[in-house]
Amino acid sequence: MYRRHGRSAVRPHGVFCSPSIKYGKVTPFQLASEILFIVRPVIYVSGVLKYSLRSWKPFFAALLTDVMSRGLIGKMNDMTPRQRQEVHRRTFLWLFYLLRSPCFENYTMYPLIKSLSLCEKLPLIGVLFGKEPPWLLLAVS
Repeated sequence: MYRRHGRSAVRPHGVFCSPSIKYGKVTPFQLASEILFIVRPVIYVSGVLKYSLRSWKPFFAALLTDVMSRGLIGKMNDMTPRQRQEVHRRTFLWLFYLLRSPCFENYTMYPLIKSLSLCEKLPLIGVLFGKEPPWLLLAVS
């Protein structure tokens, strides 16, 4: 049993992952992309502290950092499946920019309220939304 899990004199603890997993080579552009992805929250918070939460400057600075990070990654066919999955996850996270302060208050909130008012007329779903859903008021304030 121990030999089946890769235990030997060289590796007394065995192999904990499948040897078929390949790790892709990291290019300097991919490294710069990772650094930008890690630094993005710091850029956003420093912009919010310098300007304000309702300013568009921190919003666009964070969005530009995300776009540059995605642009530096390179071609998707040079990546392992795990790396491709992470790139898709990060790209999907761009949708959360619609819920950030200046964009939400100016563009996203009103269509959301309109669609919720339409849902209020549906028999079973309307109970959840009511006249003024408390969870939406918390998001606005």
